[in-house]
Amino acid sequence: MWKAHDNRPGVGARVGARLLRRAGYMPARIYGNLARIATGLGLPYLGDNVRYLQMGLLAQELERRGVEGAIAELGVFRGDFTRLIARAFNNRKYYLFDTFEGFDAEQISQDTARFDAKGHDFSDTSVERVLARVDAGATCEMIVRQGLFPDTAKGLEEQFAFVSIDVDLYEPTLEGLRYFYPRMAKGGYIMVHDLMADRYRGCREAIYAFCEAEAVTFVPLPDAICSALLVKS
Repeated sequence: MWKAHDNRPGVGARVGARLLRRAGYMPARIYGNLARIATGLGLPYLGDNVRYLQMGLLAQELERRGVEGAIAELGVFRGDFTRLIARAFNNRKYYLFDTFEGFDAEQISQDTARFDAKGHDFSDTSVERVLARVDAGATCEMIVRQGLFPDTAKGLEEQFAFVSIDVDLYEPTLEGLRYFYPRMAKGGYIMVHDLMADRYRGCREAIYAFCEAEAVTFVPLPDAICSALLVKS
């Protein structure tokens, strides 16, 4: 029987992807493909560690190339990714965009009607809870913009080097890409989570719609539910 510490080639990949598929996160074709790739390479299932490590590498590359600009997170929830981003970057403005109250009722209703979204309750959080996750020694200036995006970005004059978008639904994902991509520094990165989440199909439809309209290419990343990586040309 498989256990959490089972390191046989591909076992973790098969079981981890199967669990995501049963939870409604990942289409069968993606589950099968990721499992085959992991098994063929003899890799364990790494889940969101792939996304976290990718972010760390992007932070290093931005520093190496001297790409200037703020960083931002659209969709924060409890600050798990926030804590890691604040560790990876130094001495930058770090904007946190979130309602900190869960999904907007109208937006989740629209995605349920259009994409059969299976909403979660993301209301169990707060600004204070998120900021408490950030290491005391972090050097980024944390700037909270609470409320519905893009209203919370009004009046903001900023260039960005790195942005994480993790808002699950069609409208906020599309609005996030429309807002941030033109404001990215050349060579800056946008990571969009939930590319292959069946529970939130509106997210990937928003990514496809934006990239097709703007002739932008994205790189799919094989983390727990897959992410899309966009590079500003």
